[in-house]
Amino acid sequence: MLDPLAARLEHYLDVVSARQTLVTSNVANADTPGYKTKDLDFQMDPFLRISIVLHFLRQALGTQSTPSNQVLVGLALFLTILIMQPVGMELYEKAWAPLENNQITLSQALDEGAKPMRTFLLRFVVEALDQ
Repeated sequence: MLDPLAARLEHYLDVVSARQTLVTSNVANADTPGYKTKDLDFQMDPFLRISIVLHFLRQALGTQSTPSNQVLVGLALFLTILIMQPVGMELYEKAWAPLENNQITLSQALDEGAKPMRTFLLRFVVEALDQ
C-alpha cells in the first residue's frame, strides 16, 4: 500500500524539482538578451472557474450577499461533480468494480483509478512561456 503512495510522492517531487529548475534557469538568464522565461502554470480547475463565474454573476446582478457564499460554493461543487461525472464513471469501471470483484489488487486499483483523474487534471496544467 505504501508503494503507490511513494511513487506519487516521488512524481510530485519530480514536478516540484522541474519547476525549481525552470525558476533557477530564469534567474540565471535574466540578463541574457532574447531569453524567454519559462514556467509551469497550474491553471484553474473547473471548481475554481465555476466559483469565479458565479461570483461575477452575483456582482453583475448587483447583489452583494444574495445568494450567500455557501450557496455559490454548493452550486460550484454540484456543477463540478456534473462535469466530472464521465471521469467518475471511467474510474468506477476501470478501478472500483474490478476491485470489488477481486479481479485486481488495491495497488492496481489505485493505479488504474489515477489514470482518468490524471488525464482530466492534466488538461489544466500547461507549460507557459512569457512573451
